[in-house]
Amino acid sequence: MDITQPHHPSFNEQELAICLRVLEAAGRMSSDNPQLLTIERAVSALKKQLKQKRRDQRKQARRQHDLALLARAQIHSEALPERLRQLAAGVSLDHDQLYTPQLCYVCKQPYRKFWV
Repeated sequence: MDITQPHHPSFNEQELAICLRVLEAAGRMSSDNPQLLTIERAVSALKKQLKQKRRDQRKQARRQHDLALLARAQIHSEALPERLRQLAAGVSLDHDQLYTPQLCYVCKQPYRKFWV
C-alpha cells in the first residue's frame, strides 16, 4: 500500500445496505442495550471525524484563496500615483476580500479589503 496516496475505501451496494439496516435496527433498540452504546460511540466518532475533515477542507480553500489574492497584488512605485488620482477623482477601485485578516506592514492594523 502506498502511504503517499490517501486511501479512499468504497462500499458496494450490499455492504451499504447492511450498514443502513444495522443503523435502522439500532434506532429500535432499547436504551439500556450495551450494543447500542457501542454503535452510538462509533457513529459519534465518525461524525466528529467527518466534521473535522470538512472544517479542514474549508480552511484550506480559504487559505488558498487568500494566498492567490496576495500573490496577485504587486506594489509598484509607478502605479501609486495613478491610484491616488483615481481615489481623488472618486473612482471606486476593484477590491476583493480576504477570509483571514492580514496586518498592515506600516500601521499593524488588521484589514480584509484588498485592492488589486
